[in-house]
Amino acid sequence: MIYQCLRQNKASIWTLILFGLISGIIWRIEVEMQGWSGLKWISYFHWAVPIGVILFAVWLAIFSTIPVLKTRLWLAGVFLVAAIPLYFILSISFSYFFLGGPGAFMTMANLGTVVFSLLRLSILFVYPAILVLAWVAAKRCGLRLSWRIYGLSAIVFLGAFPLAILGITIVEKNISADAIHAIKTGWIFPFMTIGLGIPFLSPPGSLK
Repeated sequence: MIYQCLRQNKASIWTLILFGLISGIIWRIEVEMQGWSGLKWISYFHWAVPIGVILFAVWLAIFSTIPVLKTRLWLAGVFLVAAIPLYFILSISFSYFFLGGPGAFMTMANLGTVVFSLLRLSILFVYPAILVLAWVAAKRCGLRLSWRIYGLSAIVFLGAFPLAILGITIVEKNISADAIHAIKTGWIFPFMTIGLGIPFLSPPGSLK
């Protein structure tokens, strides 16, 4: 069933991939233009984020397999609103996760070891929660999610970091292949976009 559905929605799949690539490319252009050295890329707002969010919302509204147009438009609107707090939560979680050196020591001294550790490990819960929300949304919008859909979306979305690191290793020989550069280079964004979109390529089914 899933393979038949994917074959019937080639335009949706290729558009999802294209939008993911556009988001990653825009991010990379911004980083290159602002200056590549160090962690400067963390300190400024990236227009690739709202552009990527808008592109994904457009994809949900036009290309997802949700059968009812009104539902697709509603979901796209909800995603646009929900993306704002999710962006800030992810930013905070990632900043603590990657914090190191004297900055980490000073922050831990100010917050306490327990609070600092919880904030640093929060990304391990926040990031997968985004995919779980996508699963719930897809089912609530009338799509049938098989174990193959769950597995494929989890592999791509949760595996975005190792997949991005693999891409850097193969393509970009002069860049460190690690988690920080998975974000900095923009490689992670196509995988995140595709993984998040896979549940919305499921075949329609009756609402539970």
